[in-house]
Amino acid sequence: MLLYCVKTEIGISTKCGCGDTLEETLQNIKQAGFSHVMLDVTKSSDLEESIIITKKAGLNIPYVHLGSRQACELYEKSPHENDFVKDKIREIEICKLHGIYTVVLHPAHTDVPISHAPQKPNLCAIENMNKILAAAKLNGIKVALENTETAYCDHLLYLLDNIDSPYLGLCFDSGHHHLFRCKIDLIEKYRDRIFAVHFHDNMQDWPVHSWTQDLHLLPFDGTIDFDKIAKGIAKSSYTGITMLESYRLTHGEPKPYKNMTPLDFLNKAHHHGKRLADLINRYK
Repeated sequence: MLLYCVKTEIGISTKCGCGDTLEETLQNIKQAGFSHVMLDVTKSSDLEESIIITKKAGLNIPYVHLGSRQACELYEKSPHENDFVKDKIREIEICKLHGIYTVVLHPAHTDVPISHAPQKPNLCAIENMNKILAAAKLNGIKVALENTETAYCDHLLYLLDNIDSPYLGLCFDSGHHHLFRCKIDLIEKYRDRIFAVHFHDNMQDWPVHSWTQDLHLLPFDGTIDFDKIAKGIAKSSYTGITMLESYRLTHGEPKPYKNMTPLDFLNKAHHHGKRLADLINRYK
């Protein structure tokens, strides 16, 4: 039986919608009692400056969510190094420079034109991911692939099941797993390869499941069985931060927190995060 314990420190994504600037968001996050953040960076050009700003604010960065808009390029063969691969290698090197040793990445991406949707899982993706992982190994960085929507579950499983590397693992996203009704228990399947987590809630009872229902509610405010999630994480090898990826202004409706101030939302988020961390440790 594994005897690991999840750290009781609570973290939250910098995309929580609690400030007009990164500096203001970080100030509010820290004031609410958080010690850690997941830095969510869309552009490679913003990464280093964002890390410096976050560390200056006195917050720890257990992992960075790297931009994934061009992740479909993983499945395409190029006569030269493709731009997505080059960007991820450069970002990995920046993270190492600043003492960050885990990055989160989508195995494919939804927010692209249909004409640029990813090809089916293929050997190109293995080759391209191995190039990224070579840089990860060189820099001591772990790459956590996030479960996203159902259409890309095959891409996630293909990469994780066909690349045997201690530097490649899973970022378990509770909201996506619930909303898109993943038929595989990802926590159980990859219990020894969970490098990062995104804890958030949603309301699964929609007639059609799409990103507009990816509400990113606080844990326990939706319909996810977090008791089951906590038991699964407790049995896994994950020992990191209890990381929330909840938003004050949700993607769709309802918007239960829209009338809350950023600080009120973050205080509530910290309370819910602590409740979840305690629940996980109770099952150890």
